[in-house]
Amino acid sequence: MHCGFISAAFTSYARYMRYFFVAVTAILCFGLVLFGPQAAAGAAEGFELFISCVFPSLFPFFVCVALLNNTPGRCRSI
Repeated sequence: MHCGFISAAFTSYARYMRYFFVAVTAILCFGLVLFGPQAAAGAAEGFELFISCVFPSLFPFFVCVALLNNTPGRCRSI
C-alpha cells in the first residue's frame, strides 16, 4: 500500500506541475500579445547584442572545440 500512495502522490504532483507550466505559458503568451511592440523591440535589441558581442566572442571557442573533438587518436570507446 505504501508504494501506491507514493505513486498517487507523484501523479498528483506531476499533474499539478503540468497545469502550473501551462498556466505560466498562457500568461507569458498573453503578455507578449498585450505588449507586442515592446517585446519585439526587446527581441531585436537582444538579437543585435548576440550578433555584435556574444557570437564573435564565442565563435573561436566553438571552432577550437570542434577541431579538438575531430582530432584522431582519441579514445572513442567511452
